[in-house]
Amino acid sequence: MSANRLALLTLTPDHAMRTRENRSKVPSAPGRASAGGRQCKLWFVSACPQPAMRPLTQSAPMRCARRVTRVSWCRRRVLMTLLAVVALEGTAQAQSMWSRKFAPQAAAERARFDKAESELLPNAVRQSPSSHAASMVFWTGVTDGVEGGTAMVEHHYFDGVVEGGGGVWLSPWGEGRFCLLGLPEKNSARFRDETPHFVRAYGYPVMTERGLCLRDVLLVVGDMRWTTTVLEYGPGGKSDFSAADAAALGATHSHPEARLLTPVGYRVLGGAHIGKTNFDDSALGVGWSAALELSLRTSLRTEFALMAGPNAYPEFAAPTSVQTALLFRYFFVGIGIGFGPLVSLPVDDDEQLFVGARYLPMLGDALGSWGLAPALGGGMDVSASPEGDVRFMLQLVLGVDGNVGSPSR
Repeated sequence: MSANRLALLTLTPDHAMRTRENRSKVPSAPGRASAGGRQCKLWFVSACPQPAMRPLTQSAPMRCARRVTRVSWCRRRVLMTLLAVVALEGTAQAQSMWSRKFAPQAAAERARFDKAESELLPNAVRQSPSSHAASMVFWTGVTDGVEGGTAMVEHHYFDGVVEGGGGVWLSPWGEGRFCLLGLPEKNSARFRDETPHFVRAYGYPVMTERGLCLRDVLLVVGDMRWTTTVLEYGPGGKSDFSAADAAALGATHSHPEARLLTPVGYRVLGGAHIGKTNFDDSALGVGWSAALELSLRTSLRTEFALMAGPNAYPEFAAPTSVQTALLFRYFFVGIGIGFGPLVSLPVDDDEQLFVGARYLPMLGDALGSWGLAPALGGGMDVSASPEGDVRFMLQLVLGVDGNVGSPSR
């Protein structure tokens, strides 16, 4: 996806929404760790002690071995527990372990950031514009084109956290569009790009014939990568942001990344695989494959894809079959997880018909008009023949992901 980064932690969107708060409250119990109902003490030993003045027997090393094993087991459990806590609590604030609070680097932005009323948001101003005309605000969002020579911004909530890779996880929730008055042409040019850019705008709110705008603007555009597909939250990073809360604030929900998607896409792929037919003493097989895939994008996160191409197995030689797979693919932070039925049609006298399933997660999602992106993945096929043979295959795939045509808005 447009996040342009790899998430270190795999989260479902719902799970991420539920686990944003209390990141600093890490449960602890000195000297003990609990896992699966078992309690284990932590011993810090460097060697197996032997009883003084006692001949070496079989029992002492065995007791020591059990103890060391217990230490090892405890350490693994503690490590797993700590990693789980970091995953849940760290992600709870839209942060990875290497994230930081947002702090402007430029002196001009830092001066405005320190004075701005960051909690004063667009819909509060719309309800009482005269009361806030002298208030400097700090609003975030993404570029949304130029209308009548005026730059437009689609507002999105920002929790004030910069991720370890330098990007931000905006919320898909926000409070509508606002415009920026008096921008120089060189700044407005970024708003004409097909690709939305992250916006930080400082200024004074005013109501115009175009709606809510900011005047006397200090603007920062496109200096950070962003995505709205990881976490959902409300103002100030509020995780328990319900539909009723959104309605009360007049908040809207959108994923600007969808502007860069085309309904039809394609992939050109090649790969190598290793496999085994049946659970017997036969040797492992190897081979290669190539495929052309055509896809139909049904939403920001979902698409259907039909892929077909030659396959060689159990040797790197001439193709022995033509494989066809129909995949349903779900996208999360640039990773498309595909799964669906697989049919392998023989083109060699020694090959059989195999029918089964393919699991194929891949990195790479092209964005924009006739966009291209590298694609890399690894998958597994499980299939069976009418004669009763069962084949297992692991594969590494790489290629190009592309869009057909231009996105429509």
